Amino acid sequence: MPGSHVRPARPRDPEDPFDFTVAELRAAYLAGRLTPTAYVESLLDRIDTFEPELNAFITVTADLALEQAREAERRLAEGGEEAFRAAPLLGVPVTIKDNFDLAGVRTTAGSALRRDRRAAADAAVVARWRRAGAVILGKTNLHEFAWGATTENPHFGPARNPWDPRRSPGGSSGGAAAALAAGLGVLALGSDTGGSVRIPAALCGLVGIKPTNGALPADGLVPLAASLDCPGVLARTAADAAWGLAALAAGDGGGQAGAGTVASPVAAPAATPAATPVATPVAAPPGWAASLLAAAASPAGSLAGLRVGVPRDPFWHDLNDDHADRIEEALAWLRDRGAVVEEIGAPFLAEATVHQGVIARFEAFAALGEDWRRRPEGFGPDVAARLRAAAVTTRADYELALQGRARLVAEARAAFERHDLLALPTTRTTAPKIGSYLKEDGYDEARDGELRRVLLSNTAPFNLVGAPAITVPAGVGAAGLPVGLQLVAPWWEEARLLRAAAAWERDHPPQLPAIEGEDGRNPRLD
Repeated sequence: MPGSHVRPARPRDPEDPFDFTVAELRAAYLAGRLTPTAYVESLLDRIDTFEPELNAFITVTADLALEQAREAERRLAEGGEEAFRAAPLLGVPVTIKDNFDLAGVRTTAGSALRRDRRAAADAAVVARWRRAGAVILGKTNLHEFAWGATTENPHFGPARNPWDPRRSPGGSSGGAAAALAAGLGVLALGSDTGGSVRIPAALCGLVGIKPTNGALPADGLVPLAASLDCPGVLARTAADAAWGLAALAAGDGGGQAGAGTVASPVAAPAATPAATPVATPVAAPPGWAASLLAAAASPAGSLAGLRVGVPRDPFWHDLNDDHADRIEEALAWLRDRGAVVEEIGAPFLAEATVHQGVIARFEAFAALGEDWRRRPEGFGPDVAARLRAAAVTTRADYELALQGRARLVAEARAAFERHDLLALPTTRTTAPKIGSYLKEDGYDEARDGELRRVLLSNTAPFNLVGAPAITVPAGVGAAGLPVGLQLVAPWWEEARLLRAAAAWERDHPPQLPAIEGEDGRNPRLD
């Protein structure tokens, strides 16, 4: 039986505007059943209702959202369905993780040191969602400098999981996941350095996708580890994840990602420390962005003959039986749908976590070291502990990790020659209780390290090798908390991930937490 504090799961309601998908919202706008302004006004009221409990936002951009909603309403009145051709997310309310710049609004990155820093311009991916017509509700809470897996932020307070507010929504994009699971928006922009989109999506019962590293521009994203950082999308459905990612991929080059070139999976961008080897940029494959649009329009497909590798060692270590049962059920479903599922040895993935940690520490110190030297008291205890470790990580350590990375990318390529997808648990635990890594006298580094291990160790390897990965809800366990199934594809095969995720979703409709307003009901639009 679920714990007394865990809210029961309920099916996503396609008639409830706060559960709407992108397609359902567009249809409601075109039919005149809903207007962007009325919808955004109701969402802002809903944020007022639930935000005191969830603490999902650092800044709510009410005035901007209403201005954008009125503009969307004008464009729809003038152009009808044609307006969506130029702006596929027209009138779609979204949230932005607060380490991406939004012009005129502060970008805190979850740090007290940046509490009052306002952005002069939009981050590149934020600008793309704006051009697609998205309405920005606000900037969401995150782990300090995105360097953690729980969003227990010492400066802005912890974000809380709508399934059980005593628990973490995961991190570092925890506020984004909490808001989305509570019906506070339709899409969310997050960043993923070691799993920071996929972990909170899994712990909150959502879809979260990290594309091929380098596929989306990181301009205007506060860096943590520049060669690992990757913008990503959180959504309630696979089709919505496809819509959100397709809009981010539609750069100025007319359907090509960015300006037409991206870093290769081995590359370390120029923002990383000086003298870092940088691989020659490679172009996205022809039709990559178009494939995402096709996945958004008709995402589900046949799984017959799909070759799925299951790397049990080490990714099933420490799974409790209840968690493992949900994943085993998902693997059985893949077999039933005609996929060829086989266990594989993938020792390179276990080794990847070590190299990812070294690279993350060295690059994070390059980004944060000066602030650390000037104002060490400005950091929370867990990030301070990581910076102390980063300070003694040498360039020699870093270069060895880069060499290991290049070798592991080659091994990953060989694995993907034999398998179309990998399937594994997204995390090794469900949502932990807030404060679970603390002891009576405060921060406990050993407990923190263990919690990070069970949350990050199944996601971080794919930041290292740069392959795209998606998490989809695999149901809830006996305690009533969501479990995530992670699928990983070769580089640039995001459409394959989205189609497989949508096929799963077709047989396993999304579930959301049954949350209530102060008046004892789930507030809805009239």
